[in-house]
Amino acid sequence: MSGAVVVTPSAGAAWATAWEQFEGIRKGLISLSLTNYDAAAVPQIASGSWIEAVGSIYKWTGDDAIVGAPTNDVINYITMVPSGVGASAILTPTWSDSAPAWSDAYQGYYDGTTRYAGGCYYDGANYPLKWVYTNRHAGPKVDHFTFILNQGHASGANFNVTGASVIFGNITDILVSQIFLPSHAIIDGIYMWGACGGADAATVYFYRHEIQSSANTTIGQFSVDAGSGGDGSDTTITTPVVDNENYYYILSVDPTARTAGPTVYGCQIEYTEIVRC
Repeated sequence: MSGAVVVTPSAGAAWATAWEQFEGIRKGLISLSLTNYDAAAVPQIASGSWIEAVGSIYKWTGDDAIVGAPTNDVINYITMVPSGVGASAILTPTWSDSAPAWSDAYQGYYDGTTRYAGGCYYDGANYPLKWVYTNRHAGPKVDHFTFILNQGHASGANFNVTGASVIFGNITDILVSQIFLPSHAIIDGIYMWGACGGADAATVYFYRHEIQSSANTTIGQFSVDAGSGGDGSDTTITTPVVDNENYYYILSVDPTARTAGPTVYGCQIEYTEIVRC
């Protein structure tokens, strides 16, 4: 099937109808391109881009640098800040590390009158995982990975599962679990919920292990004890972008004493995926 021509209306009422149709489709319009989209280099707004913001349409006739400095080791958003009035109105692209909200009125992601156009992750040197808000389902999406800890190398340990709880009691080794997260996901935090009393204590380690060698790196760590009630978390993960090509990931829980330990109710990893539509 071939493409059909859109006939240009001649005059009068036909133009009025065409204008009404245009007004009906302009809300939420985003025809935006980023330079270096599939590369690690800093992006710019590419020449030829168009975007609607708060009822007005803006276009770029040349590449435009994004104003400001991105924040290290987090998702950074490309925002469009309107200023000026009438024929002097402009839209300035800027960096922001604050997440937006969906606006039904404007049919886009906004913070007040500032429109969010896309973004990327920034690790302090590189700008991977770029995306553009082509529709409501594009962009960062938070999800969770919930898993069961397995006992490693146990020997005569009192290890049991009661309902939804894993009981450490009298274990002779650590509890471990391999973690399976989507490639290029961004790890936001690791969490453990449980109960501790007296000498019950443990340290939770999150490792990134090289596939082709014995080397591993601790990328997250926290302790649980009577003071924490058995709950703990780490939301400052080192090298948080998942690289399944070169590494695998392991969580281990190591009790302070081999004859006592806390009760674990559950463990979970929160991560963000960048959906590119």
